[in-house]
Amino acid sequence: MSKLILQNAVTGGRFPTGLTRLMAYVLFNPFIEAGTWAVFRAFARVAPPAALRRMMASLTSLDPEQVITTMSPEQQQAALVFLLASRSGSGFLHDIHHQCADLSRITAPTLILESKYDGSKDSCHATYAADQIVNAELFLSPAESHLFWFSSHDREIRAKMQAFLQS
Repeated sequence: MSKLILQNAVTGGRFPTGLTRLMAYVLFNPFIEAGTWAVFRAFARVAPPAALRRMMASLTSLDPEQVITTMSPEQQQAALVFLLASRSGSGFLHDIHHQCADLSRITAPTLILESKYDGSKDSCHATYAADQIVNAELFLSPAESHLFWFSSHDREIRAKMQAFLQS
């Protein structure tokens, strides 16, 4: 039997408005996006902790400094390595305009994973998917940010996924 796991998925619901939307267009349009990430990488090489704090500010609804202190040094380093390798391409702009198809057509058992403190998007996307997908289970993790695999709750999230896949 096929199963589906959605992690931090943009499915439906509220999208950023105002300044967030404007900044996405300014910083991540096709002409600027590569430069935006190049500047971030240069900043991270010069001041890694400050770069991690700056990026975390957009990924959590909690105080970014507090989130970083909950991470082990290995998790902090891994998160920074992950962010340094990242490129969004047109992904952020696609997210803003994304229109989800009819989720009720999904019949596979579905596990929806979402952080309670995701600062990059509203949790209404997860609840929308849970409401629309017939055989869905929503797991709201207390992970401190969008990057929940770099949190102290990663082990619990992985166990939840493993149990779901084995059931």
